[in-house]
Amino acid sequence: RGEMELQSILNLPDRFLELAMEQDTIGWDNFTEGKISCVFRKLQHEYLVSIDSRKTALQWTSQLISKLLLLVHSQWIYRNTIVHKRTRDGLKKKEGAYINSKIHQQFALGDSMLDKDDSFLLGTTTQDILALSGVEKKTWLRAVIAARLVGKNKRKRRRKVTGRTVGYQIDHADIILSDTEEDNRRKKRRQWDSCTKKRVKEK
Repeated sequence: RGEMELQSILNLPDRFLELAMEQDTIGWDNFTEGKISCVFRKLQHEYLVSIDSRKTALQWTSQLISKLLLLVHSQWIYRNTIVHKRTRDGLKKKEGAYINSKIHQQFALGDSMLDKDDSFLLGTTTQDILALSGVEKKTWLRAVIAARLVGKNKRKRRRKVTGRTVGYQIDHADIILSDTEEDNRRKKRRQWDSCTKKRVKEK
């Protein structure tokens, strides 16, 4: 795949050395696009003459190029199927696999770093969340991640305040989150609530 030269193949017969050197110069990518060395045709002609075949080297070379192009085209179709094909939840296969892995990860973390107000986000099963549409999965995931971030930062601020105060009553203002963090959490929760209400109506 372009990492090893054709001429570096062990025990390569001397009659193939010219072919290997010329094809290495042309390159692997060009080879897969049907751009092959003329030595292929020359060697094949010598072989066909030696076995008294009616086939011509030109026919063989044309078929070789056609098969190379067909191979690349098949790989491209397969690649597009993997990358662009959408699954039942509406997500592309690759994206869906990534989102599902993140959902499993969030459930594995449990209620770690989640405030009581946000614990309802995990008040369901992994399978229930995986059964949602792609949009709903993303909405849930964003809501949980935003909630964890808020919880994590709250605890971090609380430890910081506790560490620097002795005989001092902690003021809630010292550990309050930034407006951006709180607003982001509220926004994600509203989006998830909206998805939940929508599903209830559809049922």
